[in-house]
Amino acid sequence: EEIITGYERDRSLTMKLHKFGFPLNCFADHFLEIWSFSRADQTTRFTRKFELHPKNLVGSVMLKMIAHFFENAVAEHSKTITSSNPAN
Repeated sequence: EEIITGYERDRSLTMKLHKFGFPLNCFADHFLEIWSFSRADQTTRFTRKFELHPKNLVGSVMLKMIAHFFENAVAEHSKTITSSNPAN
């Protein structure tokens, strides 16, 4: 489930991801996905950041183990978003 927890027009969007399915629900409480936007000329640039919040010590270890793979997946998705922009 995703819930918008913060929004500043033309600046940022924050979403809380939670109520995960198995097995992620065993060690992750929630994730925060934070998008920041800026305008330069006729282009909107964005940065995307995730904060992973574990349920417990085991969750902390597990999330650290998957964080690298997660970051790579987010980077690839961000490239896809950027390359699908008709202005590029």
